[in-house]
Amino acid sequence: MLGLYASSKIYILTFIPIFVAVNAIGVLPIFVALTSELKAKQRHDVLLRSILTATVIAVAFIFIGKLVFNIIGVTVADFKIAGGILLFIMSISYILPDGSHRGKHIEKGDIGVFPLGVPLITGPAVLTACLVLVDEYGIFPTLISFILNVLIAWIVFANAQRI
Repeated sequence: MLGLYASSKIYILTFIPIFVAVNAIGVLPIFVALTSELKAKQRHDVLLRSILTATVIAVAFIFIGKLVFNIIGVTVADFKIAGGILLFIMSISYILPDGSHRGKHIEKGDIGVFPLGVPLITGPAVLTACLVLVDEYGIFPTLISFILNVLIAWIVFANAQRI
């Protein structure tokens, strides 16, 4: 019985940080704003592309992220700083008057990949959390927790009009 408790505790301890990092409820207004002009079929395609992109990037990062960082000499702290700068720049461009920089480089068909898939669903916080959690609890609990969180994000975004 104690072993079952310990193993379920590991899944809770990996689920919660990823849940906070994915932040599906926080990303929902951005998803709605970026897809507001799209028809239902196009919105669904963007949703699938964003979830698939976020999943592929995170799963690849879970398996080879630390190796890549070691090869190129980047630390987790460096990654956090670079990710924060990227999100800061994106935030500034979204609050400029008339969204003057918002649509210049993003085609409506590409919003599922960027900015929704990466960095909004799977961004620096998710990738960093996954790196730390893999070291702490192992690949399998981290992977399961990430997949559950992506499913939650999918459900939230699929029901965006109702929410």
